Amino acid sequence: MSLKLIIGIMIDSYHIAAWKYNIIEKISASDFASVTVILKNSNGQSADKSKINLGLLVYRLHIKLDKIIFGNRNDYSQKKDIRALLKNVPEVSLSTEGNDDCREFVSEDIEKISKYDPDVILNFGFGLLGGQILKVPVYGVWSYSMDNFDN
Repeated sequence: MSLKLIIGIMIDSYHIAAWKYNIIEKISASDFASVTVILKNSNGQSADKSKINLGLLVYRLHIKLDKIIFGNRNDYSQKKDIRALLKNVPEVSLSTEGNDDCREFVSEDIEKISKYDPDVILNFGFGLLGGQILKVPVYGVWSYSMDNFDN
């Protein structure tokens, strides 16, 4: 009997940063977890990247210093296509409502997600989430919001 961790992946696009690709690749190759559903943002990009704030400035400075010091030998912001990794994984197209500070799913979308019974959802898109989606997976929704600063 093989019990695997059931993982859902939230994305804005199939072209994602290399560091996200590496995570999905390792999950797909593992014998303890599997990606069972792709939750794709039907609205496209989730964050307003035009906002200038201190966090964005510090992040961009960090990226520039990293490239100066280490060069491009490990460009983790490079975009990679995950379709080949997840070719047999079903996709559910979803949209959120709310503002950029906190997004929520409508109840019909929560029901769609719940059918896959995820143990954890990795949020690589959609921005910051609130509401019922946080209660669907047993181990929660793990969000990676620094990507909102990538260009």
